Amino acid sequence: MNLRFLPRKSMASPKLHPRMRLRFAVVGVLLLVLFAGVYDYPTLWNRTADAIGAGLHDAGVKWKPPALRAEPFLLGLDLQGGTHLVYDADVSQVSEKDRGSAVEGVRDVIERRVNAFGVAEPIVQTVKSGGAWRVIVGLSKAPAPAPY
Repeated sequence: MNLRFLPRKSMASPKLHPRMRLRFAVVGVLLLVLFAGVYDYPTLWNRTADAIGAGLHDAGVKWKPPALRAEPFLLGLDLQGGTHLVYDADVSQVSEKDRGSAVEGVRDVIERRVNAFGVAEPIVQTVKSGGAWRVIVGLSKAPAPAPY
């Protein structure tokens, strides 16, 4: 019995012509832009889906395209207004090794007091810059304090 093996063809995918690859890339980018636009502006999609659903209902079809939830944009402190306070901590009378925990304790007290008022998304943090310790407080939608 004489067996002869034939050479196997390559299993690699066929090479695409450069123009075809360019077309796939352009179509992919356009689809990505379309999906991003629908995600960012769901109101336009919902109006279109309602119109299509009404047309399908008139034709006797009971299917309606799904609607997307329209959630409002969450603006940052710089856009929605609020107060940004920076407190410099005088830690000259506190020992070097206890300064971090002392400032953290001040941060905790300020954070508890801010949270007691129910301020939305308060930011209370400590920062050590060089040898100076600071407590930074950001309160959204809070009026600016009156100057001294």
